[in-house]
Amino acid sequence: MTKTLKYLMHELKGKTLLVSVGDEKFDVDLNDFDSYSHEGMTFIKVTASGKTRYINQAKIKYFEIT
Repeated sequence: MTKTLKYLMHELKGKTLLVSVGDEKFDVDLNDFDSYSHEGMTFIKVTASGKTRYINQAKIKYFEIT
């Protein structure tokens, strides 16, 4: 987990992040946060339309705290 994600986990506990990757928007529930690293990339768990998947953190272009 990167320093940025660790900061978010600590400072924003109990909140939800809305992240945007291209035209797609996803919710990141910080109460149920999960991530993993693979070949130097960090992937975070996101939810959209009731489906959960992992996206590459580097592809996030925008985020909003809700």
